[in-house]
Amino acid sequence: MKKKNILILSILIISFFLVPVSLRKFHKNNAKRSIENFQTALDYYDKAFDEYENNNPEEVIRICTLALETSPENVSIKPYAYHRADIYSLRDMAYRETGELEKAEEDFSMIIKINPNNSRVLSAYNDRGSVRAEMGNYQEAMDDFRKSLEINPGYWNTYL
Repeated sequence: MKKKNILILSILIISFFLVPVSLRKFHKNNAKRSIENFQTALDYYDKAFDEYENNNPEEVIRICTLALETSPENVSIKPYAYHRADIYSLRDMAYRETGELEKAEEDFSMIIKINPNNSRVLSAYNDRGSVRAEMGNYQEAMDDFRKSLEINPGYWNTYL
């Protein structure tokens, strides 16, 4: 009985010290991967922006899609959330240029989902409202314009 208790106690002590070490290593590796993915997504975004300036919307869409696949999805971390919103914003501008209004509307909705009440989404509500109006969805467009003004009554673009 005494040997059994010593064995159990030994296992518990070893587990107590080894498990936290392995968990720290696991979290450290995940954080490192997230940072590397974030940097890759930033690089894709830069390339997509260059293509946007070169008036190549199809390539912008392709590269932004790669950036979104690479970008960390942990939107509770503000830099990740803001960057994902920026990627969607660039891609939806390209969708508008190619006439893919439904896809642009989806991307504006993703920006709003990432940061629903943040002042950074004022233009997303405004732009999604414009896309919805262009598609003939006037009531939904007005709802977006109202939400934009709820967040910031002084946002002059919404009045336009």
